[in-house]
Amino acid sequence: IRRPPRSTPLYSSAASDVYKRQKKTMDFAKPKDVSDNTPAKKFTDEVMEAYPNLLQVSAQITLGSSCSAQIYINVSTYNQYKANKDRTKKILTDIRERAVKHGSSPACKVDVLYKKKPVYRAFPKMGQTVVQIVK
Repeated sequence: IRRPPRSTPLYSSAASDVYKRQKKTMDFAKPKDVSDNTPAKKFTDEVMEAYPNLLQVSAQITLGSSCSAQIYINVSTYNQYKANKDRTKKILTDIRERAVKHGSSPACKVDVLYKKKPVYRAFPKMGQTVVQIVK
């Protein structure tokens, strides 16, 4: 264990200085096969472009298998969704269909989160998209 010099008032600050010096010397190369051209990235970019009022879109896609997406909305969008349920259903159906396309899986589900809590869910049922209010 390396001890701080006597002039250092706190042990933690010395440890922090050592960590900072070590951190600068570490250099990790990015693996060559890592790509931003994944189905999840394509999906999130496409949805953010189509619906710029969304705060954030994230997705986990395993091609031909599991597929889920999270849509984060602000108060304005939340109020619009509440006021016009038909429009909300169209939007969430469209977003789920985009996820299905990118994930090559009909089992994709989409959760809409407002203040980090799920408020809507779009999921498949008998070949259709069902949009539900989450209580």
